[in-house]
Amino acid sequence: PNYVYDNQIPKVLPVKDQNIIGLIYFGRIAPNKNIDVILDTFEILCQRHDNIRLTIIGGVGQRKAYAQMIDQRIMTSRYKEKIKRMGITPFDEIKEIMKYQHFFIFPSKEKAEGHSNSLNEAMSQGLIPIVSDYHFNRSIVGDDRFVVSGFSPDLYAKKIEALISQADMPELSRQVWERVKENYTYEKVNERIVREIRTI
Repeated sequence: PNYVYDNQIPKVLPVKDQNIIGLIYFGRIAPNKNIDVILDTFEILCQRHDNIRLTIIGGVGQRKAYAQMIDQRIMTSRYKEKIKRMGITPFDEIKEIMKYQHFFIFPSKEKAEGHSNSLNEAMSQGLIPIVSDYHFNRSIVGDDRFVVSGFSPDLYAKKIEALISQADMPELSRQVWERVKENYTYEKVNERIVREIRTI
């Protein structure tokens, strides 16, 4: 498993404004991360709701043309005033931005997707993950309410809408924050690795 350093996890989760719903992705801007699915999901939600905002943070991944296409889509989107786009950004700054976000959107189809750094980091800050059912994502988030089968933007939008309308979002935030603290901190992961090595 991946890990987050214990001192990077907030001791208390911030109280978030539920009137404005923030979606965020941070990581490589690459085809296998499906950033276009995130944009499609956001635009579907914006057609139905006035209070959705999107933040995309990250540098160019394997294909420069793909990143350029994503940036062009953002610039020409009818909802561009509701989108914040940032390049490579220090994690301390991303942590500050995450205080005001609600969902981490992760429709990854990365062939080598293991335990994603960004997914782990987002959950450690109490962001509710909405992830693809791909490789280890389901086992990492530990709750089928956060998992989408396939890559249809409409399914991602429906999943987010269901959680906003039917779930206790602060409680879900606390749930994923606790999951990281209990399973994916440096201290917890190091303990497990040492224990396994000693059995060899």
